[in-house]
Amino acid sequence: MGIFTDKKVTLVMSGGGAKGAYQIGMLRALEEEGLEKKNLTLAGTSIGAMNSLIYAIKDKDSIYDLLKVFKDALAAEMADPYIKPRMEHIDKARQDVLDGKVSLEEYLHSRRYYQMDNLYMIEAMRMICPDELLLKNDIPVTVCVYSLTKQKPEYYKLNGLDPEDQRLLTIASGSIPFLSPAIYYKGDYYLDGGCIPEICKDPAPEDKIPVGCVKDIPCDFFIISYLKPEDRVQIPVLGGEAKVIEIIPSVPLEKEKDTGTLDFSDESLKWREELGYKETYDILSKMK
Repeated sequence: MGIFTDKKVTLVMSGGGAKGAYQIGMLRALEEEGLEKKNLTLAGTSIGAMNSLIYAIKDKDSIYDLLKVFKDALAAEMADPYIKPRMEHIDKARQDVLDGKVSLEEYLHSRRYYQMDNLYMIEAMRMICPDELLLKNDIPVTVCVYSLTKQKPEYYKLNGLDPEDQRLLTIASGSIPFLSPAIYYKGDYYLDGGCIPEICKDPAPEDKIPVGCVKDIPCDFFIISYLKPEDRVQIPVLGGEAKVIEIIPSVPLEKEKDTGTLDFSDESLKWREELGYKETYDILSKMK
């Protein structure tokens, strides 16, 4: 029997783009200790939200299908011969936002405020997360998005929602400002739950590790997966007798500062996965 055999587990996964490969290795180690999806509750922001949904309806290895989508999209973007002037255009647009020259309405409806369209991601997520799997999923999954109109994080439990809505909210949770456009859903516009969009003038803090939205769900273990040591949050008071396990990378998950989020190279992804496995394995070994 493993540590998690027949135990209820709540798992919260942080955002961090390509650094999310670390969570694949983490999941492998958790499974070796008896983690069962039937006893699992999931929550996440950005890549953590996407990893949560894919793991719930498929398995940990299918997360690589998502990472490949990001890799291919960025490769196509960088191959564009007009990438340099477009990036300069985006930089100018960002500065206009920071200078207060842009209305929310203009920000939402002008192409100059984002680098990549979401259509490719929407089609890819339809392939990775098909309707039939989303409709029958009974593993609780909650994602965090940032509301542009309310200027604060919001949380959506995906189970029971229309499959297309589940996908849109998950994409919104990872839609980085100025890289991707906001996602429209039921009268509001949403971006990455782990970022404060510059267009917001009086924003509430972002929520990169959404522990609060699942803290009251009874469980035996409450696991928090970080992708940066400095993202560590204050652990809320949990209901019941849950044991908290924090999984924090021992080293930066990037070769150079601020490069890891968009580094989808095969070498980097595999290194992060193996590190996630080893470090989680070591943590669990000390619990026996």
